[in-house]
Order: sequence, then structure tokens, then C-alpha cells
Amino acid sequence: MLNGEPTAKFQAFLTRQGLRMTDERRRVVEEVCANPDGTHFTVSELVNRLQSKYSAMGRATVYRTIPLLLDAGLIFEVAVRGRNEEQVYENTTSRRHHDHLTCEMCQEVVEFENESLHDLLAGEASRHGYRLRRHTLDLRGICASCRERMADQDVDAW
Repeated sequence: MLNGEPTAKFQAFLTRQGLRMTDERRRVVEEVCANPDGTHFTVSELVNRLQSKYSAMGRATVYRTIPLLLDAGLIFEVAVRGRNEEQVYENTTSRRHHDHLTCEMCQEVVEFENESLHDLLAGEASRHGYRLRRHTLDLRGICASCRERMADQDVDAW
């Protein structure tokens, strides 16, 4: 999407819902979609970024805007990260579809694209009478670096 497109899409979504585009909501959508590579973020990370730019930005406003962004299709849930199990989001504005590998120890997220996998999933959906629009695949394991650090331990028992 082009620069103003996410904001316009969000504005149209809010209008259909009978809601207003406030300055705070505009700032949230602009911050979420500012990074064209779709960087992963948690709500607390987003709150910190917004509050560093706009001191009056309220945490509750950001938390209330996230479900609206999800419903508008501007972000999607990627994974759960960390000991607090925070939900991780990613913007959808300029990315090709990809999936994720997540290390259960260090929380590193590796993105990958696999057209054969996508075709397999679309075929499975079709077999059940569905037309696949999107999917989320988050593979969990332990990365090579963490396995190396744990060489003297039984990683599978972890």
C-alpha cells in the first residue's frame, strides 16, 4: 500500500463502524504502518514508540485501537512472545505472505516464504470447500544458537 492508503482504509473502516478517526487513532495507524518491512511489535512496544513521539498518547487508546486495526485488516497476530506471553503483531500493508519460525527460548522470529507450502494449504482448504484467503503458520522450536548454548543439557526435555 502507498503511504496514505492504510490511513484511508482505516478511516473507511471506522466510518462503516460508526466510529470517528481521532488524532490518536490516526497516529496509531501511521506508526503501525510506518515501517514497510512489517516489523513485528507488541502493544507495549507500540505504546513506548508512540509515547516517545507524543507524550500525551494514552496506553488505553493504543490497546483499544489494536482490535480495530485487526478487524480492518491492517495488522494480524503473528505469535506470542516472552515470559509474559505478549501477543506479537505485524502490519499487512506492503508484505508478501510469509510464515514464522519462533525460538521458544530466546524468542527470535525467523520469517520464511514457501510457495509449495502455501499451495499445499490452499489445496487442503479447497478439498474442504474453502477458498484460502490467508493463513498463519508459526512453527515453534529451539534455534541453533540456543541449542549450542544448551549443548550439555537435553534440549528435547526442556
